[in-house]
Amino acid sequence: MIQIRKQELATILVAFQLYPTKQQNHQKTPKVQKIRPSIGELRDPVTQLQRIENAPSTAETVSSPSDGEESGDMIFENAMQKLKRHLRVHFKCDVCGKTFSRAASLNTHQRVHTGERPFRCDSCDKTFTQATHLNTHQRVHTGEKPFRCDVCDKTFSQATHLNTHQRVHTGEKPFRCDVCEKTFSQEANLNTHQRMHSGEKPFICDECDKTFSQAAHLKKHHRVHMKEKSFK
Repeated sequence: MIQIRKQELATILVAFQLYPTKQQNHQKTPKVQKIRPSIGELRDPVTQLQRIENAPSTAETVSSPSDGEESGDMIFENAMQKLKRHLRVHFKCDVCGKTFSRAASLNTHQRVHTGERPFRCDSCDKTFTQATHLNTHQRVHTGEKPFRCDVCDKTFSQATHLNTHQRVHTGEKPFRCDVCEKTFSQEANLNTHQRMHSGEKPFICDECDKTFSQAAHLKKHHRVHMKEKSFK
């Protein structure tokens, strides 16, 4: 296990202006201009974070507390937590500015912008941005349903589907309409309901351009055209 000395970490913390020195804590001194060193002058922040997270929680105290003062260990731990939070927001998307704590997460996110879908289903050639999404999709072909309801034993291919189903048993309806306060067990049902208030009809018939608020209504309407064609 890699360890980091408190003196070494204190130097890093002071550089990021996250760790108060004893003089800053207990003496009123004139303000002086602080010079923040560049990242290049310090060790790699990600490496420092890894070393901090692996550091033992019990170590010699930074200073001896007196009455009414925080202990050196307490000040040290608080400062270390601030540094951890600071360093976790390290990988930034240069397109939208979203930040990530891991390079791998940033790489996955950037596929939203590039359109890259490197994971391909070997059964239907459908592609995905993440391996987990491919694994979930492949259950369509295999019929695998590993998620089982402990109330009725019904099985599902996805954990989210199981969670939604369990609301049948619990009666939970966490999605509330902000217009009429009607509640729903599924967000999709809430979205459909809200079109009643907004008047939105996003589903368009490609035969007559008639619009509908629900896909099911459009599907039912299509039968009218199918019957018309059958009589011609």
